[in-house]
Amino acid sequence: GLNILRFVESHWFTWVTQMSHLPNVVDRDSKDMDWFSLQLRSSCNVHQSWFNDWFTGHLNYQIEHHLFPTMPRCNFHKVAPLVQSLCKKHGIEYRNKTLFTACADIV
Repeated sequence: GLNILRFVESHWFTWVTQMSHLPNVVDRDSKDMDWFSLQLRSSCNVHQSWFNDWFTGHLNYQIEHHLFPTMPRCNFHKVAPLVQSLCKKHGIEYRNKTLFTACADIV
């Protein structure tokens, strides 16, 4: 019983944490990139929904997590529109994927 639970939990944790990191390319050119842009290039978000928020424990806001690592996760949805606006203003890509696309990108 406990081994099955640990198996399921470890797979859940791997998928939730890696779908916002693995498919993102951070190459040698990134060493000259500013900190803000580097955080956006090395992560992406998964669309906000009640299910995605619950399923990922609010880690679907990975961009905000990288920018504000000490902020309580339940507040990420409050700063996400501000980060999106800042990205748009400065022409920085803000990646926000569906849950299916984020999972498919790691396969």
